Amino acid sequence: MTGVQTCALPISPQLDINAFREFAAKNAGDADRGKKIFENPQGVGCIKCHAAGGTGGKVGPDLVGIGARYPREELVRSILEPSSRIANGFDTGVVSTADGKVITGVLKLDSPEAVELMLADGKLVRIAASDIDEKSRSPVSTMPNGLKDGLTLQDFADIVAYLEKLK
Repeated sequence: MTGVQTCALPISPQLDINAFREFAAKNAGDADRGKKIFENPQGVGCIKCHAAGGTGGKVGPDLVGIGARYPREELVRSILEPSSRIANGFDTGVVSTADGKVITGVLKLDSPEAVELMLADGKLVRIAASDIDEKSRSPVSTMPNGLKDGLTLQDFADIVAYLEKLK
């Protein structure tokens, strides 16, 4: 066989990041429905990491006022590509310990004495400098990629509408 033939299969809109971007650009969404999706810990679980209006997690930035600070396109990008721009104070730290563990979380403290990381479950872990074998900052956000995979196109537009309303 001299070559391999490939067949380009169409990507399901549910998997295509651009389908989400385009749908959100053309559809305003329902902010009240978006709030319910945002606050549902069984769904994509935004509320587990982000607070909005004093309720929610502390792993990610508090989103109060985000609709006043960023245009719709930036809100869309932040959800679809969380590592493209990480908010100040929410860098991802990776620590390898002397006993072979690797701990990843939001870097809360990096001092000569210790490193503190907030894990995805909101637990703050302090690692003494004497227990650290290696430490680094990761360019990858602790906000996972692929959150859209648990959403319909309409769900996504609704969440963006809710974020826009947070002024």
